Amino acid sequence: MWELIQRHWERAGVSPNPGAPARAFDDFERDYGVRVPAEVREFYAHADGMPSGASDGELLSFYPLAGVYPVPVVLPTGHRGLPDYNGIEHALPDAASYFVFADYSMRCHVYAVRLSADPAAACPVVWIAGGDKWEVQAASFGEFLRLYAEDPGQVLFPDAKPAEPGAADVTLNVKPRLP
Repeated sequence: MWELIQRHWERAGVSPNPGAPARAFDDFERDYGVRVPAEVREFYAHADGMPSGASDGELLSFYPLAGVYPVPVVLPTGHRGLPDYNGIEHALPDAASYFVFADYSMRCHVYAVRLSADPAAACPVVWIAGGDKWEVQAASFGEFLRLYAEDPGQVLFPDAKPAEPGAADVTLNVKPRLP
């Protein structure tokens, strides 16, 4: 899967950051009291996100591990702008357990993975597009990466995901939902 992601980034002219060192995972886990699941660790061991300001052809940017923070830190109360993220820490259940790892088009929306101290806990990825607008995008970080590797357009908006696991080979022409 990593090879597909790497080729996609290369086509977009993005050179990923070198993989994160083991110490970075230890520091992250200690700082936040969480365990970094194997699928998250594997991704960041291959590439520690993208360089600052870089994005792929769909305008998705993946943050380095040192830039991954809980939702209330990245989108704090009073955060006004387009979109207005004010209130997401109340609308998203257990928002402090979701860590923002990527964004679309300079934070028009963001992606966050749920992390916990329990290494067996589920780590769904949510799409957040405003103070009260969020949706589960993938059941796990690994599923999110699989969808992204197959076709990055599948993760741009919740409607862009295939309905069934075998449907990923279908070309989707999905436009964003307007409020």
